[in-house]
Amino acid sequence: MGATRLGESVTLYLGDCLDVMRDMPTGSVDAVVTDPPFDVTLTSLTRDTPAFAELARRQWTALFEWVAEAARIMRDGGALYTFTNGEDIGAYKQAFADAGLRWYSRLHWIKTNPLPSFLKHNYRGGVELALYACKGTGPRFYKERTQQELRCYWMLPIVGGKVRTEHPTQKPVALMSEWIENSCPPDGTVLDPFMGSGTTGVACVQTGRNFIGIEIDEAYFAIAEKRIKEAQMQPTLEGLR
Repeated sequence: MGATRLGESVTLYLGDCLDVMRDMPTGSVDAVVTDPPFDVTLTSLTRDTPAFAELARRQWTALFEWVAEAARIMRDGGALYTFTNGEDIGAYKQAFADAGLRWYSRLHWIKTNPLPSFLKHNYRGGVELALYACKGTGPRFYKERTQQELRCYWMLPIVGGKVRTEHPTQKPVALMSEWIENSCPPDGTVLDPFMGSGTTGVACVQTGRNFIGIEIDEAYFAIAEKRIKEAQMQPTLEGLR
């Protein structure tokens, strides 16, 4: 479970996020932006993922152990963004309260190109839910936003083309970048305990934030490492402004 350093601003860990987070200093990150495995993502229709099966065996979705550790690691005023499903919202709210976090908003990624429904006479699912919570002093934005911009939904397509990876739930970089720029100060640090294909890390590189990523699956870790390295070779969004 050694650390892989990609320059001075990115540190990646291959292993169980609880093992890694328990060794991290209290109050050491500004924001947590993540997409934990839950329900349909515990296994993939196209790829057997033993690590996710182990999470299911441990009833990971019910325990929410990671929330308490994430809250400890966050600085006062830090923000937590996590994707979830509708069934787990109540459990998350309780986990937030137990960890000293306050839940503020339910966020929505509206997919402009949702996948077809398996059933001919059924509605196509085109929305993914996320929760936004803060520690201590409450929400603190680092990028000025108007009320028109502060919507709780983002209309973005499913990731496709050359940037699509083998990860079944890859998120758009634009969405993660929005949350990171809002809730992490420039040169601050973002943690993703469930790094997956590394989208949060790519967004951190592009927006000039430090990144700590943890991933339990070796194949996904390799994908994330490759994507983040490639992002480091490109001009950052901050540099283009």
